[in-house]
Amino acid sequence: MGIVKLCSFADGAFEKRKVNFKDNVIASGFFDDIHIADCNSLPVDFLRFHEAFMRATVRGFGYWIWKPALILAHLVDLGPEDVLVYADAGFTFNPQGRRRFDEYLELTRDAPDRMLSFQNVFVESHYSKMDLSYRLGLCDDDSHLKTSQLGSGLIFLQKTNSNIELLRSWASIAVEDAYHFSDDSVSHLSNHPDFIEHRHDQSIASLLRKIRGTAITHYEVQDYSSAFGRLKGKLPALATRLRH
Repeated sequence: MGIVKLCSFADGAFEKRKVNFKDNVIASGFFDDIHIADCNSLPVDFLRFHEAFMRATVRGFGYWIWKPALILAHLVDLGPEDVLVYADAGFTFNPQGRRRFDEYLELTRDAPDRMLSFQNVFVESHYSKMDLSYRLGLCDDDSHLKTSQLGSGLIFLQKTNSNIELLRSWASIAVEDAYHFSDDSVSHLSNHPDFIEHRHDQSIASLLRKIRGTAITHYEVQDYSSAFGRLKGKLPALATRLRH
């Protein structure tokens, strides 16, 4: 069946979260292997080029450019039956959600692309600068831009050539053109009339996955007060955004 491994990152604003997050992950009983990185444990080649930018940029410790590099570094070391789970360190895992967690694993293993993504309620074109859309070969009225964005705080995946290539593309685009597709710099092309803000790593990863393909379920980890709010006791992972 393979192992289930968690990778995450806790540095910068989330540095003090590392110990409590690891304790929570262990207590959940969901994972066979756990790795919570900080800046110093990122790939050496990546740090050589981007450490200064990350340490100088508070938001997302460098607009989350480290995320695809981190996931890729762990993905390539997995066996074909293993499942890698990336979760932001602000998450809280709930042991009572074991049944739903196992369903996430099943969805991942059964997916043609061996990846499970979680879709939130925010429209792509409202939260992605137009320069990124054109960089990915999408015109301003592409159907992908009219759909709800996939979150990047929680991703389940297995080691496949396609997933490795997707992570490489994400990592490359994240640092391209002086980080233009990751940061808050103004789009050279006109954004959608209802554009609100760019969502950095989430914008890149969401569109790449939609273009390539991924299994999708609702981003039920978020703090909704509707029907999903009543299910919190049975959900395995909650986006509590804790920093300690």
